[in-house]
Amino acid sequence: MCSDPTGRSFRESVDRECWSLGGGGILVGPRCITEWTRVVHELALATSLIDAAVGEARAHRGRSITGVRCRIGRLRQVDDQLLREAFEVAKAGTLASHAQLEVVYTPILLECLECGLRTDLEAWRFDCPRCAAVRVRLDGGDEMELASLDVEVDDAD
Repeated sequence: MCSDPTGRSFRESVDRECWSLGGGGILVGPRCITEWTRVVHELALATSLIDAAVGEARAHRGRSITGVRCRIGRLRQVDDQLLREAFEVAKAGTLASHAQLEVVYTPILLECLECGLRTDLEAWRFDCPRCAAVRVRLDGGDEMELASLDVEVDDAD
């Protein structure tokens, strides 16, 4: 979490030091620049989630989104705390302004081409935990899916 000399959190710093550029763009002031560069990846993911959620909600006459559930693969190297903070920034002023985020992280499956072991990759080691072979195949872990939404819809006319 970003902490500037006044002890403000990243969110507080963004609220105070970011200015809208229109079209969803954000410009950051000089404070928390280091933290900002760390959160750019998560902000892009959060913005994509919000854009997709709002598009779906509008297509179904939604007036408010209260929940966003997504699946994100471990290969995406998402920092959960930064994603949650970026989600708070990205949802402001949208149909999802009161939405809660639920994230399911999906594993990377390692298949050893020597001994046939299939297992979830627990660490960033790309050799077989059983036989130490380096001839392996990776599957999954790169997902970024909007899984479901909780949407309040307008009553039919």
